[in-house]
Amino acid sequence: MATSAVTPTLAEVVPARARARDRHALTVAIAIAAIANVAAIAWIWSAGGADGIGYHWGNLDTALIGLGRLTALLAGYLALIQVLLLARLPFLERAIGFDRLTVWHRWNGFAVIGLVVAHVCSRSGGTRGRIATRSCGSTGTGSRCRNRPPRTRG
Repeated sequence: MATSAVTPTLAEVVPARARARDRHALTVAIAIAAIANVAAIAWIWSAGGADGIGYHWGNLDTALIGLGRLTALLAGYLALIQVLLLARLPFLERAIGFDRLTVWHRWNGFAVIGLVVAHVCSRSGGTRGRIATRSCGSTGTGSRCRNRPPRTRG
C-alpha cells in the first residue's frame, strides 16, 4: 500500500513526538539549571561578609551599594549565558534549534542591559553619600576617617 505525501505514516509521527518531548525536557532542564545558578549567586552574595544582606543596610546608600553588587554579579552571569546561547554549540543547536536559541539570546540581552543599567544607577546613587563623607583619601575607610582634618600639601 502506497502512502500519500500529505498523510505521514505512524513510523514518522512517533519519532517526531518523541523528539518534541525530548526537546521540551531539555528546555526545562536548561531553564532549571540557569535559575538554580541565579539562586546560587544570590545566596553566595547574601552570605558573603561585607556584601551580604545582614551587613549595615541601615541607610539607603549602603543598600544601593549592595544592590549594585548583586546586579553586577547577575549581569556577569547572564552575559556568560548570552555568549553560550549563540556559540553554536552542536548539542544545543540540535536539541533546541538555532531559531529558539536566537530568541532566548534576544530576551537575555534585554535582561543583561537592564541589569547593567540598574547596576550603574544603584552604584552611582550609593556612592554619592560616601564621597561626601570621606576625607582621608582613597586608602582609609569612611568610618575611621571622618573626624580627621583634611590633608594639606606642604
